Amino acid sequence: MRDEDKAGWLGEWAAADLLYGTALALGLGALAGYAFGSFIKWVQPRRVLAPEFDGFLVIGVVLAVYGLADLLDAYGLVAVFVAGVYFRRYEIEHEFNLRLHGSATIAKHFAELGVIVLLGTLVTGDAFGAPGLAGWLIAPFLILVVRPLGVLLLLARSTMNPRERVFLAWFGVKGVASLYYIAFLIGEGLLPAEDRTQLFWTVAFAVMLSILIHGIGAITIMRRLLGR
Repeated sequence: MRDEDKAGWLGEWAAADLLYGTALALGLGALAGYAFGSFIKWVQPRRVLAPEFDGFLVIGVVLAVYGLADLLDAYGLVAVFVAGVYFRRYEIEHEFNLRLHGSATIAKHFAELGVIVLLGTLVTGDAFGAPGLAGWLIAPFLILVVRPLGVLLLLARSTMNPRERVFLAWFGVKGVASLYYIAFLIGEGLLPAEDRTQLFWTVAFAVMLSILIHGIGAITIMRRLLGR
């Protein structure tokens, strides 16, 4: 690729993707979070929302924000994240929303379960060899070294006690979102065709290994680090 072509591609990416996509996602997410918070505040005293459907309400809002951002060529994941943060800050003192967040957590766990079950149905004998030796070595390195160190650095100035920091560093963030990222890269054609299978299964097995390792020792570690 010539220098002129590289400069043109970089400028187009910065203007169309970075500036437009990110700025619009931030604005759309903030507006959606504020609108949803206002809506909840208005309907809560009127008791028109059945508690049994709180989870469906949250799922609907998430899908609507993501879909609208995608239609506008903005980053849907950024828009949904900002909407959630803005909504949380807007309504944090409202008692009703404790129930809403509980329903959202249940919906999130079911969504994660669905993704893991779907991933499990894709596993075949050939898939185990797809990451290669390098891929199988990367997975434990990410889980046992990179993620704990990254979390500890982020919490370096936190007011948490050492046990709580170690707890968060060990469990870290869930890796299910990594499946979204790798699927997005493959779907957009941003990865070389010959590397797609290897990269996908490297990410997939890192996620499954994380679930296995953390799932086995979760209760014991929680009791030792956090007590009852």
